[in-house]
Amino acid sequence: VNLKNFDTANVKSMNKMFANCMSLESLDLSNFNTIRLKEMYAMFYNCKQLKELKVNKFNTEKVITNDKLFEGCTNLNKITNWGTKPQIGEQAFKSTGFTTIEIPSDTKSIGTQAFIGCTQLTEVIYKGTTNPTCSSDVFETSVTLVIGNDTTDVLFAILNISTGILGYKMV
Repeated sequence: VNLKNFDTANVKSMNKMFANCMSLESLDLSNFNTIRLKEMYAMFYNCKQLKELKVNKFNTEKVITNDKLFEGCTNLNKITNWGTKPQIGEQAFKSTGFTTIEIPSDTKSIGTQAFIGCTQLTEVIYKGTTNPTCSSDVFETSVTLVIGNDTTDVLFAILNISTGILGYKMV
């Protein structure tokens, strides 16, 4: 599907836009203008064959709901440059195929059960300097996301969920 010339400049809701697209394997939404976007509920829900998604330039600053955004995308393991993301909704990544995921540095909150059922997820990387608000049941196991603070270098916090080991990498 070629969505290159799809005009989304005035779109406010993309709720369930690609939900249940069972044969969709990859999608390039790099040209989507999302400046007015407010709703992304279950936008990619149950896209079981979706493996890669390009969402360069997505601006989701005005989005008020993105719950279940990728729920059930069991093969999804790559999102390219997912842009501004002040919140990760409830069950947004539930049962996805990620082994490693990078949470954008401007994320302010992570919703309930956001990564529940992500049985392959072993690393969560967060580049931010301020701890996002999140509930205790964000992941399958009980984890604490610690943010490193260093005035001279940015620290990448790397959390290995399966072992519970938290480490840091200097950049």
